[in-house]
Amino acid sequence: LVKQTLKGIRAVHGARVQQAVPLQITHLQELDAWLASTSMRAKAAQDRLGEYQALRDRALLLVGFWRAFRSADLVSLQVRDVAFDGTDGMTLHLAHSKGDRGYEGRTYGVPALSRLCPVPALSEWLRGADRHVGPVFRRITRWGTIGSE
Repeated sequence: LVKQTLKGIRAVHGARVQQAVPLQITHLQELDAWLASTSMRAKAAQDRLGEYQALRDRALLLVGFWRAFRSADLVSLQVRDVAFDGTDGMTLHLAHSKGDRGYEGRTYGVPALSRLCPVPALSEWLRGADRHVGPVFRRITRWGTIGSE
């Protein structure tokens, strides 16, 4: 009886579902430019922490934006599941995601773009992190060391 009453109240007094405002391309360009310049400044100042954070954050931002991945998808991405196709782009394999009810996994193609490209951003991060196994996106300690998780 209570469930039916609440269902009736929702039907009569429905509310709009609140959704986050999508990131605009101009904001993405500004963030990308800021992260790229931060990385360059940190590298020049030999600030490993700042350089690693900027490289990781730029890769997270661009891969997440262009593939519309959830945060859970990004943090579950493993190095072994990233394959670069030369200059054509890369493929990312997610073993499981929220929409994958059958636990089958799914492979996503990421083409190389002329600007705001996630391919070189992720490549630079993996090269800078110098990790060949485990999660792609890892924590960075305050001393500038890249964690294993």
